[in-house]
Amino acid sequence: MNSVLTMPRTTLEALADATRTPLPWRPPQRPVTREPIPPPLTDALATFGSPEVIVDLDLVVRGGGQLCSWHRLRGARVTAVSAADDATLALAWFDAARWPGALAQAATVEAPDVGPPPPATVDVAFDALVAGRAGARLRDSAGRLRVTVAGRRGVGWVSWVLFTDGWRELTPYVERGVPMVRLRSVPPERLGERVVRLAAGAR
Repeated sequence: MNSVLTMPRTTLEALADATRTPLPWRPPQRPVTREPIPPPLTDALATFGSPEVIVDLDLVVRGGGQLCSWHRLRGARVTAVSAADDATLALAWFDAARWPGALAQAATVEAPDVGPPPPATVDVAFDALVAGRAGARLRDSAGRLRVTVAGRRGVGWVSWVLFTDGWRELTPYVERGVPMVRLRSVPPERLGERVVRLAAGAR
């Protein structure tokens, strides 16, 4: 079964407490819910509580847009908890085959106009990028997306920067001993491919 439920944060915390499911944050102590929990919810929380791969996604768009999403993969199932604000959460569970689409949806955002974007592909020294000396078109970004993928066999990262015309993927490399970063234009659909590949290597 594939489904998504939107609920108050306090409700999810009560469900997690009742099923002894660890959450990515430390919830305050509350009375355990005594209501029966439907089996689909129990199964979804079981996946979240004992994953083979942990994926944490953090998205920020200039102007106030923000999304924190925690995905947990076990077998062929994924459970995700997402928060766009402090009070409301979305609990989703679905087949792993649907995971790339869910990740692409998270990365599909409307970028604010912050000025002329950089070229579709540009290479810059890592030190200059970190210090903000890579030029105004790289410094004045519209947002960022960071994804951490962790499993028994290792940890990986995806790092994107948003500009007026869309996302750029950051890929580090070394050229003649100098740490460099390549920024390359990338569509939201590519996020699923990147994360799934990292998850396969980490599990």
